[in-house]
Amino acid sequence: AQRPGDPFGVGDALRDLESSAATDGCAAQHAAFAHALDAFVSYLAKAAGDPADCLQNTRWQRDLLRSGALGGTAGVQHVIDVSQRFVDGYMSREVTAADYPAFVHSTLDALTQIVDTLDGVARDALHELEHALDTPATAQRAHRQLLLALQPSP
Repeated sequence: AQRPGDPFGVGDALRDLESSAATDGCAAQHAAFAHALDAFVSYLAKAAGDPADCLQNTRWQRDLLRSGALGGTAGVQHVIDVSQRFVDGYMSREVTAADYPAFVHSTLDALTQIVDTLDGVARDALHELEHALDTPATAQRAHRQLLLALQPSP
């Protein structure tokens, strides 16, 4: 059974591998362990932020704000417009993930106007984002957390 600290069952896969070391099932158990370990390592790497997801975050932000889910909050149209310019620039290779922290920084005033109408979770996420613009990876991780906080509950 998977445990909260082991969402990919690495421990179980390792125990299964150890118990099958002298049987014909060893190769299958080894493969299962390798897959579980790879999934967990990928999960940890993504949790730290992934520059490859900068474009995805920007599209998510644009679409979330376009949906009207946050109402007519001041700053919404500015963030939509700047996000669309970043997407267009990324698609035409005029901007890259290296430009992402500067892009996010350019939206902070408008995001502050949006977040000021919301709860503390979004404010905390925005505060974290303001202090995470050193690299594309850290900016992506913090931006994702803000977008999750802005996402309406189902």
